Amino acid sequence: MSSETENELVQLLDTMLLPAALIDADLNCLYANSALQVFLGCQVADLTANKITKFIRAKEPRPSANLTERLADGQVNCGDWEFFLAGGTTAWAEILSNKLSDGLFLIFINDATGRKRAELALLESERHHLQAQKIEALGRLAGGVAHDFNNFLAVILLHIDILNMQLPPDSPVAKRVSEIKEVSNNAARIIRQLLAFGRKQPMTPAPVTLNKTIEELSIQLPTVLGTEIQLTTKLDQDLGVCFVDRAQVVQILSSLALNAKDAMPEGGRLRIETANLIFAKGDSNKPQAGGSYVEIAVSDNGVGMDAKTVEHIFEPFFSTKGSDKGAGLGLAMVYGIIKQMGGFIWVESVIDAGTTFRIQFPRIDQEVERSEPETIAEKEASVRNETILLVDDEDAVRRLTAEILRMAGYEVFEASSGMMALEIARSYDKPIDLLLTDFSMPQLNGREVAERLSDLHPEISVLVISGNIVDSMPVVAGAKKKFYFLGKPYSPTELEVKVREIFDAR
Repeated sequence: MSSETENELVQLLDTMLLPAALIDADLNCLYANSALQVFLGCQVADLTANKITKFIRAKEPRPSANLTERLADGQVNCGDWEFFLAGGTTAWAEILSNKLSDGLFLIFINDATGRKRAELALLESERHHLQAQKIEALGRLAGGVAHDFNNFLAVILLHIDILNMQLPPDSPVAKRVSEIKEVSNNAARIIRQLLAFGRKQPMTPAPVTLNKTIEELSIQLPTVLGTEIQLTTKLDQDLGVCFVDRAQVVQILSSLALNAKDAMPEGGRLRIETANLIFAKGDSNKPQAGGSYVEIAVSDNGVGMDAKTVEHIFEPFFSTKGSDKGAGLGLAMVYGIIKQMGGFIWVESVIDAGTTFRIQFPRIDQEVERSEPETIAEKEASVRNETILLVDDEDAVRRLTAEILRMAGYEVFEASSGMMALEIARSYDKPIDLLLTDFSMPQLNGREVAERLSDLHPEISVLVISGNIVDSMPVVAGAKKKFYFLGKPYSPTELEVKVREIFDAR
């Protein structure tokens, strides 16, 4: 290229608003126009003393060779590259090239930061969506399996409790029965965790301001965390109200605190914060819709996690701990409980820099319910004159439940289906005080049986016993009758207390 032609080219490029440079085959920068200097925030001397790749942040191991190959192949568009800018920031730009004579290349740097960030945000959103779909599928599988096992465990545990009531204290069999019960209770605990992950455990949500819950928990947590972990809180005093189960929130925060403790074996800091958030519609690539939210952030300065671990952290039975540290269901349970309450959870983590879990619940415009703490008064057994209609298609569960209720002094009618329950109710000319029914049954579910029985026995109360009732919660909430719930598996004492509580409230 003649010097006259080169001068004309330089004059032309200096008038352009598009950043441009003249480079050789080895990527040495021979010339840079004013627009490129402004874009990168450096002087021409810095540019012409270096290869153009010095200003490129590349994840590839050989960025120079990669760009050289594209230029040599005569590619006009050499792809998107992330450039270092003055002040430590970066910007994305596409490199457009034009091969000149004498092994020179004229390149243009077209700012693509907005487009690239939108593309990366979309990819991240798709990744979150695919991960959520995978966890959804695992949740449905876990919940279905847990529901079936709950019925088995209900029979086992009820038989054990009845045996314990019938065996004399000095019986040589008592110890074996006690060990069977202990193992069965451990199995029931795992099933409850699976149900929580599958969003199928009973809940009693109410309007709650979470600050008080966190303040009360922060008094108890130091005992669990130990003296080597410092717990601090930063609570928004104008925190909004959300519709959650307070006890389940305590379970969530306790699990996250214990998880943080394991991440800080030498001690550290655990911080719980609350805040109000507002998302404009469409301004977030996360799955929550625009609107107002209440956020709880639980942060530690522990060992942190790599990206691969974070990707699987909420999956059931996934654990970075030893096999003696549990079944790997803690965070899966946390995920399921939060999703069941309509919330969202994300995790941010850096190796050796700690982890933050962010939980967000939709904010509601409703006052917190004021009520006295619930207590269950112990009442002496007396002669019962109430009548119970028991409906369950699981024969073993129904028979044992009926046996317990009859031992407690109630008159019990058994039905193996909703249709049979209706036939019994039609033929019985006295009041039926309580319908005790499984929810998921063929032909007629528990809600349908309750509503049909209401016409025959208007004063009847309804107790649903189920290990998988949450799928039906929206339906039950809209029913005409008030429903009480008792989750499977349950002990004879839990059943008797719940039934007595219902009758005493009449």
